[in-house]
Amino acid sequence: KPPAAGQQFVMVTITAKNSGPDKANPAAGLTFSFTGSDGVQYGLGQAAPCGMIPNDLTKFTDVPPGETVNGTVCEVVPTGAINGGSWLAAAATGGMKLTYGLG
Repeated sequence: KPPAAGQQFVMVTITAKNSGPDKANPAAGLTFSFTGSDGVQYGLGQAAPCGMIPNDLTKFTDVPPGETVNGTVCEVVPTGAINGGSWLAAAATGGMKLTYGLG
């Protein structure tokens, strides 16, 4: 389903490494948001689904220690707030760490 009028899907590919001693879930261990040029952080508890995301990061649920995964994160953002916006990634819990920039 396409985004609502005046909004667009914004996607980024994330590379995350499990540097903890146990299996980890990157979608639970990392949080992501997009800060639009309007100063609003999109993706912080907002329920605006992107639908089918290619290589969705949430599909990786049991990443073994020392392993790295690549996946896509998506947020719905007003079209006028995309240019000049930026992604923010932060460790939430567990051993997942962002090891490569946002690309």
